[in-house]
Amino acid sequence: MTRGKKIKRDPFLVAVCEAVHARRALLGISQEELAERSGLHRTYISDIERGARNPTLKTLSRLAVALEMSASQLVLLAEAQHPSLIPEPDVTAPISDSGLSSRSDVPEQAPPLFSN
Repeated sequence: MTRGKKIKRDPFLVAVCEAVHARRALLGISQEELAERSGLHRTYISDIERGARNPTLKTLSRLAVALEMSASQLVLLAEAQHPSLIPEPDVTAPISDSGLSSRSDVPEQAPPLFSN
């Protein structure tokens, strides 16, 4: 990696990493305690909080449980702290009775996850 070169980080990733730090601070636990609770290494926790790592969904789930919340709540916390991350709704898209968009490019039924 080139020294002095600024790395442009994904705003959503930065927000989630900040949310991990904020929740840990709110609970009053150390990075070491969070590491023990989540089964992750303390330096990895530090890297995540600084935005130096791109944690997987599985890792975020482990962190969320250790932070006494769900993964979706962790993402909501990140979005609440950074409202600019939430896209404006497309008010031109028609809404069906189910409340979902009735766009023609969205399949009626999701394809199977696995084929036989």
